[in-house]
Amino acid sequence: QQSYPTTNVFCTFETEADQRQVLTAYNLGSLDVRRNNTKCIVNEQHLFRGNLVLKVKEPDEPNTVRWQDLNAKWKERLKQQALTTLCTLVAIGLIAFLIRLLNNVEVQFAAYAIAITNGVFPVFAKFLTSLESHSSEGGKQRMLYFKIALFRWVNTAVVITLITPITSTLEEDSLIRQIDALFIAEIVTTNVIQLLDVMGHLDRHIFAPRAQTQDAMNLKMQGVPFELAERYTNMTKMYV
Repeated sequence: QQSYPTTNVFCTFETEADQRQVLTAYNLGSLDVRRNNTKCIVNEQHLFRGNLVLKVKEPDEPNTVRWQDLNAKWKERLKQQALTTLCTLVAIGLIAFLIRLLNNVEVQFAAYAIAITNGVFPVFAKFLTSLESHSSEGGKQRMLYFKIALFRWVNTAVVITLITPITSTLEEDSLIRQIDALFIAEIVTTNVIQLLDVMGHLDRHIFAPRAQTQDAMNLKMQGVPFELAERYTNMTKMYV
């Protein structure tokens, strides 16, 4: 027998009206809850053990709760997110330096380097986000979106602007040529990466027909898993 500390309590209700009634009764400010301001409670029966103010809020959907991370302290989460964000900034700096070197050689090289790194970085961002503690899948997706969006926006727009001299921005063979090469590179690399899908083709055409059971075959026929954060950044990176 082991004893575990209680960090969160989830309550279920028979009707939504009961849930709304409880949420209305405990609709308190975070400062009152932290200071345990019992005067903000109209009905004394709503105090826990007669002298404690409860922090009550509507939870996430059960299938989005990350149960193993509920006990993580906010200082630990902040430290983890700061370290992963620092790794993202370091990656941005290294890729920007590489793009500058390639741009001095040939504009097309820099454009394809931007497009390829935009497609590869989400894998690294997923690894960084997996090292963080999040109480819900929504929080995890927000941090993943932040990392990917920051990298792609800087990599796509900011770096090109910084490495192009201000006096050359309107010349035909300078910034306009770089943007044109970047659009072509994005169109080519994005579609090529999605069409290659090496593991997906192997699963569907090699491993699935040789599966021992129907369930095993169905698992091999599933598509490539994707993250909503990555899909949203795919829609926004070319509009920066």
